[in-house]
Amino acid sequence: SLRTGRVVYSRTFEAIGCMICIDLMILMDSCRVGESGRIGERSSHTWFVLKYLLGYSDVRITTAPGRNGGTSCEIQRRRQTLRFPLDFGPAGDSMDRRASAQWNGGLKDGKGTVSTLSGALKGIPYSFATRFGDTPGTNPEELVAAAHAGCFSMALSSELEKLGYHPERIDTKATLNFDKTDAGWTVKSIHLDVAAKVPGAEPGKFQTAANAAEKGCPISRLLKADITMTAKLA
Repeated sequence: SLRTGRVVYSRTFEAIGCMICIDLMILMDSCRVGESGRIGERSSHTWFVLKYLLGYSDVRITTAPGRNGGTSCEIQRRRQTLRFPLDFGPAGDSMDRRASAQWNGGLKDGKGTVSTLSGALKGIPYSFATRFGDTPGTNPEELVAAAHAGCFSMALSSELEKLGYHPERIDTKATLNFDKTDAGWTVKSIHLDVAAKVPGAEPGKFQTAANAAEKGCPISRLLKADITMTAKLA
């Protein structure tokens, strides 16, 4: 049984990220020089992007008098706080990602839904037939494949930037093999099929970046399955 997930990482995501980064940089500069008018303007821009474009409904940005006549700024989301001047804290800082599932009924005649706290998935139905048969619909293994494809694409973008390249497009297809073993149904392997458009990239350096991303991607490190990859420049 194969489950496939696919993700495209392109300038669309990059543009949203740049909007946030630019506003954060100007907000940080405003805090440094104590220009309250610019702080208010840039805070509202950053809040709008985080809340309405990225869906973080619980974001709060606050400013307060700082040292030496300056101004201190905070961006808060749940228990996480980003302060200006920027302080990312120790490497041990962690983030929580939450999802939930509800199952009603028996294994074969029941039905369930999956949701994510972000709202990207909300009450998405799944069943025995969508998981073990050919009935259209999602299943846990397909979602794992999608997560791996998304994680790898971002990791590859990061590795390429370390080498001085600016990827234009990364298209990743993850194929997950879900098979019955003596121990029960098991995710045995995942294959990543990658095609990337990276202006000026040397094939050898691209392959080095792809290998580093495959090993360093957090989802790769999470999975115990055999992971293979085919990566090429488009």
